[in-house]
Amino acid sequence: RLLSYIPLIFSISKLVYSDALHAALKADLNLASSRELRSFMRTTLLGLMLVLLLTMTAQVLRLQVGIDLFVSLVVRHVIVFVSISVFFFVWKLSLMRINNLRDRVRLSSSDVSGCWPKVTREYQAIVYFVDEVWRQSGLSAAVALIYILDLVFIALVIAVAQADTKLFVREAWMWIVMQAGVLCAGLYLWAKIHSACTSDA
Repeated sequence: RLLSYIPLIFSISKLVYSDALHAALKADLNLASSRELRSFMRTTLLGLMLVLLLTMTAQVLRLQVGIDLFVSLVVRHVIVFVSISVFFFVWKLSLMRINNLRDRVRLSSSDVSGCWPKVTREYQAIVYFVDEVWRQSGLSAAVALIYILDLVFIALVIAVAQADTKLFVREAWMWIVMQAGVLCAGLYLWAKIHSACTSDA
């Protein structure tokens, strides 16, 4: 399963050199909303780190792993931490840029006819940014691949449970619930971007 993160690692490496991401980040850091981004990422990283540390500690104590398996667990959790952190960062930055444009259009709706050229340019910049950081970088495809493999693994574990109830232990149920929760959360966050782009509220 660790191999499924290889495409995600490559997409993250492309994001590091993304001009659109650097430009968007530089522009947002000069706005008042940068405090919201910093606060969100600080809370997200601390919470994620705590969850992964507790998960890895429980796995080590439960399985009594050797040094090789321990190193494998550490590597996997580091990759998961970096991957989820990048996902949240790109998601939040995309959503903030979309919402900032929506707010400006809503506040200046009475005189929007005079600022259509500026609004249009900003809209095109956001479209380019979202397309580059999600599609062109391969981030969305890599995350979708992980979600598909998670569904396959969940189906396989449930199939084993139906075939042999003795082999199906409590940890397997916990794994299924955790993976299903991550899958639902990721799809919900993606849907939030689509909702922000289409909602007229």
